[in-house]
Amino acid sequence: MRQVQLLLGLLLTGAIHTASAAPAESAQAAASSAGAITQGATINGKAFFDQNNNRLLFRGVGFQPVNGVDPLIDVGGKPNPVIQALLQSSNKYSFKNLNINALRVYQVSHNKPHAKTMNLLAQNGIYVIVGLANDPYGTNIPQNPASGQHPYPSQFKVRVQQIIDEFQAYPNVLSFEIANEVTDPGAEGKGTPTQLNAAAAIKSAANDAKTYMSTKTYRAIPVGVAMQDTPDNESTVAQYYASSACNGLPLDYIGINTYRYVPPGGNTAAYEGLVSDYSIGNYSIPVILSEYEAGLTSGNRDFLDVPSFYNDATVSSNISGGFAYQYIGDGSGAGSGFALVKLGKGSKGLNGKTDVKNLKPAWPNNAFANLAAQYQTMLTKAPYAAPSSPAESLACPSNFNPPLCVVGSSNCSGTPPSAVEITVQANQAGQYPMAVVQGGSQIAPPSPISDNNVHSVTVDPTQQLLLQQTTTWYTICTVAANTLTANSAVTIPAASWGGACTVTTPGH
Repeated sequence: MRQVQLLLGLLLTGAIHTASAAPAESAQAAASSAGAITQGATINGKAFFDQNNNRLLFRGVGFQPVNGVDPLIDVGGKPNPVIQALLQSSNKYSFKNLNINALRVYQVSHNKPHAKTMNLLAQNGIYVIVGLANDPYGTNIPQNPASGQHPYPSQFKVRVQQIIDEFQAYPNVLSFEIANEVTDPGAEGKGTPTQLNAAAAIKSAANDAKTYMSTKTYRAIPVGVAMQDTPDNESTVAQYYASSACNGLPLDYIGINTYRYVPPGGNTAAYEGLVSDYSIGNYSIPVILSEYEAGLTSGNRDFLDVPSFYNDATVSSNISGGFAYQYIGDGSGAGSGFALVKLGKGSKGLNGKTDVKNLKPAWPNNAFANLAAQYQTMLTKAPYAAPSSPAESLACPSNFNPPLCVVGSSNCSGTPPSAVEITVQANQAGQYPMAVVQGGSQIAPPSPISDNNVHSVTVDPTQQLLLQQTTTWYTICTVAANTLTANSAVTIPAASWGGACTVTTPGH
């Protein structure tokens, strides 16, 4: 529903860094409270299971207070103060009082510390879906006209591995999410499976992530994807992701961002239609609602769809709960009608404990209280029956089995180049939002650069680099291929736009 398409952009790219991650603390040693997560969730057939082998139905919420800013970073060697406050029942609009057991976080950093914050969440029984991409709202994967294939950027493979390295040791990492609402430009609404080969890049990235974890002997953390609820197109793609008869390994689960239930007083059996439209009964992997329930300008969200997660046989046997979108608006204006809470008087952002204490309902009907009540009832219905799983017989969709792509090449074949980290600064062009583009793809930042700060970006030094103004996509300046080296600094020259960027190389 919230499809945002960034011109020349890839959800599979972003501002990538190359610093090594600090080792995680042992959550097993830190966990002491009842319900603490000390072992990772597992998948058996169509369901997730916790460390006690009980089926998991997710009472989740989406959490990305600021687009492009990791909300899980430790501060001063301690847990993130916002997360600390959100886990205290004394704060009225806290996670604790919302009765959640899972967060979906769209964007994280690999080179910041997370051990204290992740362990605190684990102690409080909260799993985390970790987004691997950099922009939460979905974007386009452009097709290479010469080959008909879709690039799988080497920068994204670097980013995936770095985030896996940082987060793999935390037992409450529920999964890594490879992408969110990715589309193939021009294919939406046409219902033609062969036009949706962007799925090959997604499945390739997921397979590479799974292989990387195996090679590093990490825990086999599930890897999934979040899709738009547009069954004319996406039911075919979902089958391609889920079928072991198609090229590559199946994804471990599929998330569907759905807004079929429209409050107040909508059809509480709305998700039965979703199960039917996607033929989910035939899947041998779990499905979750990675976003759910429409948000209107009135904000009148009653969450009367939640009971179907556990008391509707069709839904509960095929869908493992969901993640309400969203806890608080992300600051970009996107999804403001979906927010459960808003900042209180005097708060300029969700930055500390006082801001959490001052939170207020986003709408007069208090959607937060409605969801909290439904999640509390849902909690009392546990343990939940595990669904039976069909045999591994899901066919590959007819005429839709694109081959997996090899990273680093525009035609999905070849050897990936070596990435290097550089810095980019907008300087005098800072009032014009700017993006970094390579190979026809926006690779950074998660939000356009509109300040004078120095931004770290991982790039392919063998390709031309462009700094483009994001309103018109006018090229501000360019850097020729084979010019950049590690730690090169790129700035905008004082001369007229359209020429070469200023490049400063270490040692020169």
